[in-house]
Formats: sequence, C-alpha cells, structure tokens
Amino acid sequence: MQQRAKQSFSGNQSFPEAHELQTKPSVALKTKRWLREVSRSKLLAAQLEQKRFTFLSTDLDTALTLATIAAGASHPGRRKRNEANARRALDAVLKLFNKSHLPETERTIIEEKLAKVRSALSKSHRS
Repeated sequence: MQQRAKQSFSGNQSFPEAHELQTKPSVALKTKRWLREVSRSKLLAAQLEQKRFTFLSTDLDTALTLATIAAGASHPGRRKRNEANARRALDAVLKLFNKSHLPETERTIIEEKLAKVRSALSKSHRS
C-alpha cells in the first residue's frame, strides 16, 4: 500500500497523492453504475418473462395438437403415444407456469389454453 504524502499547512494534515484520488471511484459514480445494473436486471427479467410466455403458449399449442391427434387416432399405439407426449408437454408447462410472474392478461391466456388441452386429453382418453 502506498504511503500518503504529508504536507504541513496548518498542522499535521494528511493529503492523498493525486494518483490515489483518480483511482478511487466516487460515490456518485458507484451509484450510477448500480442504477445501470438494476435497470439492466429489470430489463432482463422482463425479457425472461416474455420468453417464458412465448414458450408456454407454444408448448400448449403443441400439446393441444397432440391431444387432438390422439383423440382422432384409430390405432391404439398411436393414440397412446400422442396422449403421452401431450401430457409430458402439459407437465412441463405446469412446472414453469407455477414459477412465472406473468402479467394477468398473459396468465389468463395460458390458463385458457391449459383448459383446452385438459379437455382434449380427457376426450382422447375416453375414445
């Protein structure tokens, strides 16, 4: 650690050297960096939730397609396979949906799609 240069003006006051003053970031600079990081974090969190919504919606569309195919399948193996894949997609969506912080409008859309998939799966199971 460097020694501070001591100069006596009106007593024994200690003044930092010029290069020491330049290397220590000011409180204002630290605050500015912190605010920029917080802002960036909020932006990333919002983008994550938007991507999560897109994934959930797409996966539910796929699950609905598979459940519809299963309901209309005449071959038991094909029906069973598509029903299992639809249930797997539904399980994945439910895991992520329960951890999400989506806005109410997007939550409603996902809940409506969940109901459609469940209904289609119950129809395919009955056939």
